[in-house]
Amino acid sequence: MTFAVVSLIAMLLVLIAYFYREHTRHAETLADIPLRVHVNGIRGKSTVSRLVGAILREAGYQTFIKTTGSDARLIFPDGHEERIYRDHPNVVEQVQIVKKIGNEKPEAMVLECMAVRPEYQRVSEESIVRSTIGIITNVRLDHQDQFGDSIEEIGLGLTPTIPRNGTLIVGEIPESVVPIIEHHAREKNTKVIWATKLYPHIEESYVNSFHYFAHRENIAIGLGVCEALGVSFEVGMIGMKKANPDPGALVLHEKKVGE
Repeated sequence: MTFAVVSLIAMLLVLIAYFYREHTRHAETLADIPLRVHVNGIRGKSTVSRLVGAILREAGYQTFIKTTGSDARLIFPDGHEERIYRDHPNVVEQVQIVKKIGNEKPEAMVLECMAVRPEYQRVSEESIVRSTIGIITNVRLDHQDQFGDSIEEIGLGLTPTIPRNGTLIVGEIPESVVPIIEHHAREKNTKVIWATKLYPHIEESYVNSFHYFAHRENIAIGLGVCEALGVSFEVGMIGMKKANPDPGALVLHEKKVGE
């Protein structure tokens, strides 16, 4: 073999060793974070991530939350937020965030899924997050260029983030998508909690008490997390009220005029 070929083989071996070491380190970091929540869906991911993270904090978990939303943020266990600056967002960002979170040895992390294309979602779940709790906030007609034109294709396109041997919490979805979700959850030995069945526990006065525009279905997903973890609904309700809204959320202000 020529010197050039030997050099190329040596470089490839170094690269393989490097990526294997990084993969091993990442897996070890995940193993040290016992509760990992991966939030997917068409709408409401950032808000749900914040609500779920606030529930976990209220329940006593040291929790980090990473949202994308209108302005990417990393939220620390004490509630303070750090803006994430990026030039070209991609799923590799999640690896860096997990590494940063892992250095703090938290009990829980909540990550909003960045990926849209199903194949990237699969990488995000199976290689980066390996969630213990997965969330699908809703299934709506959107991103047809990535998923397909039908609501069933869109629902199918969100299934790659269903965890293995874990729990999946599902928000509002059309009836035609239910068997698709059930099938893929069953294949992964994952329990499904249908959040909309928890609606009766949510009083209208509670929904209206938020200082921003809150959605009943997002609150129900939070209660689904409570059910999955054995956290009382009362603790969940208190925690959700403490969650700061996403920077892009519609905030309600009251002002008295003429007094």
